[in-house]
Amino acid sequence: MLKFQQKCSRRISESIRARSSHCEISTTDPSNEDKYLELKQLRDIKSEEFYSKHGAHRRYFYYIDLQGRLFLEDTKPKNIATSLKSPKFLRFFFSNVRPNKSDQCVGERASLLEYPYCSPCGKEMNYIKCADRPIVFDDLSKDSEKGKWMLRYGGGELCFPFQPAQLRISTSTGRLYHHFSSKHFTQGSDQNFGLIRSQLAVELSKSITFGSQEDAAEATIHWDNTQAVIPCIN
Repeated sequence: MLKFQQKCSRRISESIRARSSHCEISTTDPSNEDKYLELKQLRDIKSEEFYSKHGAHRRYFYYIDLQGRLFLEDTKPKNIATSLKSPKFLRFFFSNVRPNKSDQCVGERASLLEYPYCSPCGKEMNYIKCADRPIVFDDLSKDSEKGKWMLRYGGGELCFPFQPAQLRISTSTGRLYHHFSSKHFTQGSDQNFGLIRSQLAVELSKSITFGSQEDAAEATIHWDNTQAVIPCIN
């Protein structure tokens, strides 16, 4: 758990200082991980024949990166300039994201199970792979009318209530997550969490402190005159 505290310190924010006299030095480098994910995604790109074949049946394939940006799977390179940006499309796409169920991928479509998520659009089916989670919260702002803090996702087109007690930290990656619910996801499953974008996690980390050496895995967020413990997930 001490190593976990060190990892969270580096990955969420350098401002969360690990206790150097007690923590092991982590060799995890986020830039190396980003490069690994990029290379992995490039290897996942299929042949033109694959996309043409499924396109004839109105099946399309997408990729969501760690920043929550949406791309056609075969887009190269993937960056902010090549990401999909249509507000109307992003709103519809992300509001319909759901797990890709096995009973929908039978026969010649069995290979599509390698895509863990999908987003139906009428007679079209959009299959999705992602660097981590399909829902990535990329901004946090206060609703002036309701007086509530809201997390934004889907290119800023959708929002979800921010509750500090619903934050989680991964013991394996050091990433920060927030509970997410939708009619398309089974309640209580591991899929009911959205990733907090790294830039937003850095901002939130300014309000996060770790416990004592004995409680190294416990983190607490102090937010808007309240505080909440942040539990761990794998």
